[in-house]
Order: sequence, then structure tokens, then C-alpha cells
Amino acid sequence: MSRRGFTVIELVVALTLGALVVLIAHRLYAGALDGAARLLGGRRELDRQVNGERWLASAFTSLEVGPAPLGGFSGSPHGVAFGSWRQTPMGWFAPVRISLEQVGDSLVGALSSGTRILVAERVSVLDCDYLLAWGANASWVRTWQSPVSAPIALRVRVTRTYGEKEAVDTMLLMRDARE
Repeated sequence: MSRRGFTVIELVVALTLGALVVLIAHRLYAGALDGAARLLGGRRELDRQVNGERWLASAFTSLEVGPAPLGGFSGSPHGVAFGSWRQTPMGWFAPVRISLEQVGDSLVGALSSGTRILVAERVSVLDCDYLLAWGANASWVRTWQSPVSAPIALRVRVTRTYGEKEAVDTMLLMRDARE
């Protein structure tokens, strides 16, 4: 006698295998989506950091000291303030007072207009040094206060925290060489 169809055991085994395949495919798909979301978040954070560092380098390059609103140069081990010429949304340049400071766990550039620019995230320590002059025997100083002069270079060391680990990023900002 020939039987057509499947037994109950064969049907249960086939359904179980099908359910396992669907479960594994779902976990793989969810893992891929999670990885893509983390990669996108990391890329956005890196973009913000690079754009912030580019903005800071540009601001320091056009640094100028003088009468208000630019003011003098004020640098401490944990922050700096100076005048700079920045491009306005209308396309021309205007004098702006800029300060770089640590706010919570972020490194922020603040403009006299009230605009704040995120330079770096996950910051635990901000450390600034100022270069006096060019040359092999030139030295870095911890503070710089002057209404009429500015250092030729600014070294910004940012200690960043990644979970249990810390890393130190160093930015070297130099003034326009034409001065």
C-alpha cells in the first residue's frame, strides 16, 4: 500500500527546522542593523569632531588682538579666549570674540554672538600651552595674558574617555605665518 503525504513527526521536524532558520535569519538581520546604526553614529561623531577642529584651526589662523570687540588674548591651562575675524552668513567678515572651554564632557567654542560650536565630545581634561617664539630653544608656557600680543602657536591636548580607556588627542594651532 502506498502512502501519500507526511507523517506528523516529519511535519513537526520540518516546522522546527523552518522556525530555526527564520530565528537565525532574524538575529543576523538585527545584528547587521545594530552594527550599521553604531557605524553611522560613530561616523557622525567623527564628522562633528573633524568639523569642530577645522573650525577651531580656521579661527586661530585669523586670530587678531586689539581694541573691542576683538580684545586681547587670554590663555590659561584650561581654556583660551581671543578675537578673530569670522565669515558671516552674508559672506563678509566680522570681528568675533571666541572662547574655547570644557563644558561638562564636551570641548566647546563659544562666540560672542552666543553661538556654540561643539569641537570634541567625551572630554575629561582640556590642557592648553602657548608657544612664545620659533626656534630650537623655544619654550611653551602655561598661561598667556596680553591685550596687544598673542602666541604664535597654541597646543590643545584633549583627554577623551572611551569607556574604561582614555586617549589624548593633541591639536597644534598656528597663527597665520604672514604676521
